[in-house]
Amino acid sequence: KPTPPRNVKVKDVFRDRCTVQWQAPSDDGGSTITRYVVEAIDLSEPHSSWDIIGETFNPQERDFLCLNLDEGHRYKFRVKAVNQLGQSLPCTMTGDGILIRDPWGNT
Repeated sequence: KPTPPRNVKVKDVFRDRCTVQWQAPSDDGGSTITRYVVEAIDLSEPHSSWDIIGETFNPQERDFLCLNLDEGHRYKFRVKAVNQLGQSLPCTMTGDGILIRDPWGNT
């Protein structure tokens, strides 16, 4: 199995979406990475759990547009690498999560 992706970060935050970026794993486990799985947890909701919100099927593509997020909610994201041998452990973004809000608003 591959090692986890590295340096999960968020950019371009808007009122209902953001983009998650990461770097490739340092070791593919001896088999080419075939895709990445992106997961999110809504920290604003009690009893929330990690949910798969999408996948990239081009291993060179290491950013993912996350849509349909709730404005005013705080999210955390993590990414797993996948190859023929299985799925890596996740790499979770550091910090307290990202507040989804209108970048031009007053909030």
